[in-house]
Amino acid sequence: MNRTLLVVFVYNRKKNLLYYKSSPAAYHSRILSKRPKVAGTILPNKLNTLFIKGVQFTGEVLPDNHPLCKDASNKYHFKLPMASAIPGIVFTIQLNEMRMTNNTLGIIQKLFWQREESVEEEE
Repeated sequence: MNRTLLVVFVYNRKKNLLYYKSSPAAYHSRILSKRPKVAGTILPNKLNTLFIKGVQFTGEVLPDNHPLCKDASNKYHFKLPMASAIPGIVFTIQLNEMRMTNNTLGIIQKLFWQREESVEEEE
């Protein structure tokens, strides 16, 4: 069964992390606790099929005790203060790959980024 989830992300540019808020009891949260690898597409709020702009990504949802999750809630709520009124917790996705497509200027532009493995991550 395919399920689509609408999520509001906050991007941490320095560490290439995505933050999102959800309930730990939600169906997708229960699945991700067992299988944390994710792939997704981020599109603008208003989609124009003639002028495509968006990001595709792969990554992994990190456990909440991971060092990269330390300030996730603060960073998310700083960017989206109204989200403080919504129950749930902030999850962190460590990005492995991103592909950005932008043809809003009439020229197709594609950018690709891939995380480099460090010695600490391999151990």
